[in-house]
Amino acid sequence: MDNNEIKDVRKQFNYNIMKFFYEKHTMEYKDYENILKMTIKEAKISEESSDKIYVYMGSYRMLNGRAILTYNNDKELVYKKYKDIETGNSITVNKSSIDAFEKENKVIFSIVTDYTEEEYIK
Repeated sequence: MDNNEIKDVRKQFNYNIMKFFYEKHTMEYKDYENILKMTIKEAKISEESSDKIYVYMGSYRMLNGRAILTYNNDKELVYKKYKDIETGNSITVNKSSIDAFEKENKVIFSIVTDYTEEEYIK
């Protein structure tokens, strides 16, 4: 996030607080917390100012011409998906480029109990 984007988020947060207070005439700590979460979720961060922090979103292999989720160290994986935590953009990295991508960027590997797209999103 660059300084202009941070300023925009602060302005939007203040606006959201004032709007909430105008509608409800009272606020609790949890209201501030919810407004902050909503403001961050709605924040627009440009690709150029992203810190390039990605979350691993699964490995994929081909089966009968379809890409299916598989586990991280599957020898037959074709590509991996990652999601930029600031911009929300997803990226697909081919098997041959995975090592370089993971060295050049910060990658978070979350623990999942089930290899499904919904579990990775959660």
